[in-house]
Amino acid sequence: IRIWLFLANQYFAEGSYPKAAPWYERVWRNTQASPVDRYASMTYAARAWRNSDQTRRAIIADMAGITEFPEYADAYIGMCENFIRLKQWAKGIAMGETAMGKERPPSMMFINELDYTWRVQNDLAICYAGNGQVDLAVKAAEAALSFRPGEAEGEHNLALYKQRLEKEKVLDALASTSLNGTAVKMALSLPPDMRNERKAR
Repeated sequence: IRIWLFLANQYFAEGSYPKAAPWYERVWRNTQASPVDRYASMTYAARAWRNSDQTRRAIIADMAGITEFPEYADAYIGMCENFIRLKQWAKGIAMGETAMGKERPPSMMFINELDYTWRVQNDLAICYAGNGQVDLAVKAAEAALSFRPGEAEGEHNLALYKQRLEKEKVLDALASTSLNGTAVKMALSLPPDMRNERKAR
């Protein structure tokens, strides 16, 4: 069993995810393996399947982790990322928020502390934005950057969320104004891209 795990880890480290995933599955499906090795193999099998664009198989591995080890956070974070791929934002939020209240696995399992801070906050920011909760997306993105200051993609996404939030505030203000001409004046004062977005809605 340890040889299977060694092979899986080697393939994963090389980026050969389609080769790594089946070996991880052999480990976690074998009840003679230790609980720590089985849980690690569930979560890494899920990562490998996601990186191979096989989301459904990733879901099977992550759900095995949630079912057998519901106290640990990793599989919930994985499910959040599965739902991001499926654009099921509300379900992703539920999984990400649940992960925030779960434990880290035992220290003997190889873990990355950023998974429980930056990664889950970044995932939640994406889900909130997709679900139209842009204010929460901004907060989650800021929280993620507090753990990885200067991270380029995070800063880019945060800028987009803030821009979108400002546009929504302006559009909400337009919708709430009376019909005495104020709304028309506000609309004409907007930059062209905002006026176009208003028409698109």
